[in-house]
Amino acid sequence: MADILFVRKMPLRVFFFRRFSRVYPVLLLFVCINAAIFWSTPLTPGVVGVLSALSFTLNYLIIDSGSFIPVFDHIWSLCVESTAMSCLACWPACFVVPITGSLDF
Repeated sequence: MADILFVRKMPLRVFFFRRFSRVYPVLLLFVCINAAIFWSTPLTPGVVGVLSALSFTLNYLIIDSGSFIPVFDHIWSLCVESTAMSCLACWPACFVVPITGSLDF
């Protein structure tokens, strides 16, 4: 990620679009298939689990509830990555706007 953003100087918008377009279709397929397979079993993720997995907020649900959703245990890493990328996207706004008066980075 650092090579793409800082060495090749890819714009953040392009980077985020490319990353999202690679990750989200597979995530959507994975979540829908697993939700359908496990819906009527004790491992059901429930509506909240499915929505939190699709919105990259599953890690917050895990922290709040204190338990994992077994079907989606490993999605937490994507959630952490999306949080880090959101912070990365906001970081220039903290410095660029006060200095240049513009969000065009």
